[in-house]
Order: sequence, then structure tokens, then C-alpha cells
Amino acid sequence: MDYRIDDARKVKMGYKPFPKDMQTQPLSWNALESSCVQSPAFGAWFELQVKSDKAKFNVHTGGNMGNLEDPVIYFGKVVETKSGRSLQEVCCVEHTGNDGIYSIESTGLSKDETYYVLVVARRTSAVLP
Repeated sequence: MDYRIDDARKVKMGYKPFPKDMQTQPLSWNALESSCVQSPAFGAWFELQVKSDKAKFNVHTGGNMGNLEDPVIYFGKVVETKSGRSLQEVCCVEHTGNDGIYSIESTGLSKDETYYVLVVARRTSAVLP
């Protein structure tokens, strides 16, 4: 099934997020096949441009970065199949907490591939203002 991501902020490795970057929004597409994200209703998509075979993506919460609680970070890559393009999970991490820096890391990446990161609040009450 073709993935559909309406609004993904394009970011490079090492980007420093602004508070608005960590705001979750209603997702128009939530058909992820994931080990830790099941049909997310709210989240924030990022298209991650990698320049090497490894990547680290940070999520900041608390203080002026908002009240995102227990963030789940999904990292996937675009793959072409007979039925269309889809997202294949590279890794997924569930974090506990609401104040600090939470990360996801991966290796074995290719700068010729397209990667997306989805940040989801595990608690639905944690949608940012």
C-alpha cells in the first residue's frame, strides 16, 4: 500500500528543533506496520536527509518544548514494491518520560534512500498546544 504523508518537515542530521517542531498533529495516514506504533492518531513527521551510514534523531520535551509525554519514535525508509511505495521500519523506540531529550539511532543507512521519522505521543492527552 502506498504511504501518504501530507506534511513532513525536511531536516538534516544534527538539526536543532524549535518548539513548533515537536507539536503533534492529527495524522491523515496511520497504516504503519510497526513493532511499537499501532495506528497513531497524532504525531509529527520528519523527512530525514542522511549523509552517512548512521543517524541519530533527537526529540526534546518539557519546558518550552511542550508537554509530549512518553514519546515513541519510529524510523522508516521508503521501499518500492509491486503494489506501490511503502515504509519499512528501520527501528522504533518507546521512551518513558516528559522532560528531556529522547533519541533514536540507526546504522547501515544509505544516503541514496529516503527516510522518515514519526514522533508519536503514547498518551493521547499529550497533544501539544
